[in-house]
Formats: sequence, structure tokens, C-alpha cells
Amino acid sequence: MGNIIITFLRINDAQNIRNILVRNGWGNVSICTSGAGTLAMADQLESGVVICGYRLPDMAYMQLKEDLPAGFQMLLIASNSVMTGASSAEVTHMETPLKVQELIQTIHFMEEDAARRRRKRREERAMIQQAKELLMKSNHISEDEAHKYLLRTSMQSGRNLFETAQMVLLLKNK
Repeated sequence: MGNIIITFLRINDAQNIRNILVRNGWGNVSICTSGAGTLAMADQLESGVVICGYRLPDMAYMQLKEDLPAGFQMLLIASNSVMTGASSAEVTHMETPLKVQELIQTIHFMEEDAARRRRKRREERAMIQQAKELLMKSNHISEDEAHKYLLRTSMQSGRNLFETAQMVLLLKNK
């Protein structure tokens, strides 16, 4: 199970959620009391889930979300009245009062989604590396030149780097 950082204005709320998670098998659960502390902790970790309230002592949840490293997802926990104005496709949210089973299922889902994304990124990086190696071998160029070629081609074609690598592999293997 992945890293979880719990950040709430009231430390008791964070501790209660931490206790629930620990009882249900999560071991790497940390508590922070500020957005800055959460960001500092997230920078030390590769990925995970941040569970937080709507407002923190030093920032709102959306500012925290914007500043989180790419490998982190956010679970916002707030009252129904706050939720109506807090809709975002990038943030999973749950209303209070919390239902323990719903919290557990939501975090499991978020972790599975994160694992799926990590696998996809690894596969994409591997394909990009394959395309660079093919370019290096067939054109007798360095890895840096092959990478620049892929970047330039992707920008010119309006495709992302992965799609360009797929194209190169497809064309060169014909």
C-alpha cells in the first residue's frame, strides 16, 4: 500500500482518519498540519494520496493540489455545503460524515488508479527508449540527438513524445 499524507486544520480529525487507515492495513500514513508541510513531505516521496480538508492554515486545498508532485492524488473531505463549490475533476472528494468502508474503498481505488498510471508511464518510457535506440543504430547518432529528433518531430506533428516514438518504431520496422 502506498504513501498517505493526512492534512487537516484540526489534528484530531487527521489522527482519527490515520487510526482508521492503520487499523485497515495501511502502514505508511503521515500527518501534517499545514499545506507547506504536506508539500515538503510529498517532495520526499515518489507518489501517494493526500487526504485533506477544504482549508488548511496556510492555503486552500486547490493551491495544495496545484503544487503537489505529479505522482500524488488528492482526496478532499468536507461537508456537503463546501462540496458544491469545490468540484474539480482532478480531486476525488467525500462528504462528511465519513463512512469508514467508503473511505477504505475510495483509497483502494485511488491507489489502483495510481499504480495503473505508473505502469503506463513505465511502458511509455520504455517505448521512447526503444525508439531512441532504433534511431541511434539506424542513423548513427547519439542518444541526445535521437531524443532531440523525437522532441522536434513530436512538436512538428502535434503529437506527444510517446505517440511519436510509436510512429518511429512502426515506420522503421516496416
